[in-house]
Amino acid sequence: MRLSTRKSGSLLGVDIGSAAVKLVELSGSAETPRVQACAIEPLPANAHNISDADAVGAIGDAIRRAWRRSGATTRRAAAAVPCSAAIAKTIALDAALSDREMELEVAVEAERLLPFGEDELALDFEPLNLNAA
Repeated sequence: MRLSTRKSGSLLGVDIGSAAVKLVELSGSAETPRVQACAIEPLPANAHNISDADAVGAIGDAIRRAWRRSGATTRRAAAAVPCSAAIAKTIALDAALSDREMELEVAVEAERLLPFGEDELALDFEPLNLNAA
């Protein structure tokens, strides 16, 4: 990833961990990154029960507090998701499918397998380009 050396080209990294929200604002380039701002904000014990609106609100509040305390100026952010919140599944698809067709197949498979609504998911896929055995 390439970041501009100007402050306006900085990027905010947000890591929502099990005990705290960690935030760092970086500028520069991948070869010479510069930390512009950083903060760690603790989370309450119940903050990871995402079916509880108050818990989700507590995470949002912690991010907001960390951002203010850090002195970060950018609003461009990249967020890390804990492994426990991610679901990985390998599915077999025809290699001749276009990216759009693969995307539709992934959405259909997710709908079939996961007990979440489409508005509660962020789907992504990576073709493995494997040969049939």
